[in-house]
Amino acid sequence: RVITEDGMNQDTCGMQELHARLQRLERQNRIFKRGIAAALLVLAPLLFMGYTSVEDQLKGLKALHITQLEAEQIILRDSSGQMRAWLGTAENCTKLIFYDDNGQQRAGLGLTTPKEPALAFFDGAQNSRMVLGMTDGWPGLVLKDQSGHKRVALHTRNDWASIFFFDWQEHKRAGLGAYKEAAALNILDEEGRDRAGITSDIKGTSLSIFDESNYKRIGLGVVKDEGPLMTFFDPESVPRLNAGAIRGKPEFVVYGTNRVEAAIRITTNGPQVQVFNAERKPQWQAP
Repeated sequence: RVITEDGMNQDTCGMQELHARLQRLERQNRIFKRGIAAALLVLAPLLFMGYTSVEDQLKGLKALHITQLEAEQIILRDSSGQMRAWLGTAENCTKLIFYDDNGQQRAGLGLTTPKEPALAFFDGAQNSRMVLGMTDGWPGLVLKDQSGHKRVALHTRNDWASIFFFDWQEHKRAGLGAYKEAAALNILDEEGRDRAGITSDIKGTSLSIFDESNYKRIGLGVVKDEGPLMTFFDPESVPRLNAGAIRGKPEFVVYGTNRVEAAIRITTNGPQVQVFNAERKPQWQAP
C-alpha cells in the first residue's frame, strides 16, 4: 500500500507484479544457497590444512563497506521472516513503508501521485489516520477518523494560514484562519455555506450572520475610531437599519434604497431627528 495525495491508503499499482518479484527473489535465493553449499564441500579440506581458524580470521576483518548498491526494491524482515520494511518504487515514485509484527502497514514515507512528499500514519486496521505533507508546494496536516474521513486540516500559504474542521461526511463546518493582518472564524452549515463569521482587522472587529443564500443579514461589531454598531440587511445584503454609538453618541438610522432616509441621534445639544431626501440632504429635522 502507498500514500496517496489525500493520505488514504490504497493498493499500489502492480502489487501482483511485486508479489511475483518476491517469488523470483526467493527462487534465486534458494539457488544461491545450493551453490554456496556445493562450494563449501569442495573447499572444506582446505579449512583444516594448517590455516588459522575461521574465527581467528574474522577477528581481523573490518565491517563490510559498500560504496554503491543498486536494487529495484529492498525488503527488511525480522528474525521470524515477517516483512517489517519495504523500500522501492511504485507509480514511478519512491516509497518507504513500515509494517508491524502482524504485517499491517503502520507508516509510510514517499511521494504522492502529483509528486508531492508525504508522511502517513496508519492504525492497526491499516486505516490512514494522519498525513503530513505538501500540497502545491505548501505544507499541510490532515487528521482522519477510523472511517478514513478527513476531520481536521491545517494548511498554510504565502499570506495566510488556516485550520478547518469537517463533519463525519467530510463537509467543512468550521474554519479558523489568519490572512495578513486579519484573523477570522467561520461557521458553515451542512452544505458548506457560510452562516456566521467573526473577523478582526485594522478596521475593527465584527460578527456577521448569513442566510441560506449566503447573504449577510446581520452585522455586529466595533468600528475603529467610531464605536459599536449593529446593522440589519435585506435579502440582497443591502443595509436597512443601523443602531450604534458613533463616537460616544447613540444613533439610530433607517435606510431606503441604500440611502439614509431618517436618523435619530443624541448630539451635544440633545436629541435630534432628521429626514433626508434622495440626495441624502436633510429635508426635515427637529428640533
